[in-house]
Amino acid sequence: MSEPLTDESLIREHLALHYGVTAATITPLQLGFDFRARSFQVCSTDRPQYFLKLRRDPYRSASLEVPFHLHAKGVPNLLPPIKTKSGNLSTNFYEEFAALYPYLSGKNAKERPPTIDQWKELGRTLRAVHESPINEAASDYRKTTYEHLDSLKSLLHPAGASQGVALQFLTFLANRREKLEELFNRRRILATTLIRKNPTAVLCHADCHVWNWLIADDGRVFLLDWDDGPILAPRERDLFLILSKDQTNPTDQDRDFLEGYGDHEVDLDSFAYFQVERVLEDIAVSARDMSDPTITEEAKQQILGQAPYFFDWC
Repeated sequence: MSEPLTDESLIREHLALHYGVTAATITPLQLGFDFRARSFQVCSTDRPQYFLKLRRDPYRSASLEVPFHLHAKGVPNLLPPIKTKSGNLSTNFYEEFAALYPYLSGKNAKERPPTIDQWKELGRTLRAVHESPINEAASDYRKTTYEHLDSLKSLLHPAGASQGVALQFLTFLANRREKLEELFNRRRILATTLIRKNPTAVLCHADCHVWNWLIADDGRVFLLDWDDGPILAPRERDLFLILSKDQTNPTDQDRDFLEGYGDHEVDLDSFAYFQVERVLEDIAVSARDMSDPTITEEAKQQILGQAPYFFDWC
């Protein structure tokens, strides 16, 4: 009788079939707080290493096509997805969706704080993204519209979140109802201001905080993880994620980054709008995950532990 296929053996077969990669080892990685995705370091028999990401949700084409296109056009410090043997940038892996990338050894910019020169390189990299023409091949760009998010009531009463850690999360939100009402009101006022100002939209990464910048062991820097983007929005949609939250009093790191980024006066209204929006989006995503029966109680406990930090964006 043949042995039952394990998850590792299925991944091994998948990589060989779709990428021509013969995996010697497949090592699970514990990265971030996306509990709808899994990541692996793959070492092949012919020495190259790969980063494999499996998602429960389908990849939006723009999240793969844009970094691939930008890298091909010479935008520096990107790690684009690797095409399959049939020329696709992702594949179906049973009930998940797979994408394969080059693997580089290093740490994120939170764990390995950038040097002055690296901060400048981060700025140059993001400027190159923002100055890039839009890839017409990608049909599913997100676009900032300043529309209202889900109501406060829907955040405080997500379907299915009524017991265990999910109930603790509801209590956490209920205890901050006044703060949440304030944030919704601020967002509404700022949205009205931005609709009037109509700031220019550029190509944004949409999640370029320090955890998504890799500081490689050899000193190079890389912008990773386009899963939440790309998005067409004012530059501040990205800048608020990497600069300190009080731009009336910039830090030395802010100045180093902006020296690399180049001439731009941060629009404080746009900056504040995206700060508030991020808090509410993080809460909305967490409320969704709390009501997801496929996410473990242990993972939900991790979400709950991170919840107080959502408000640090503004």
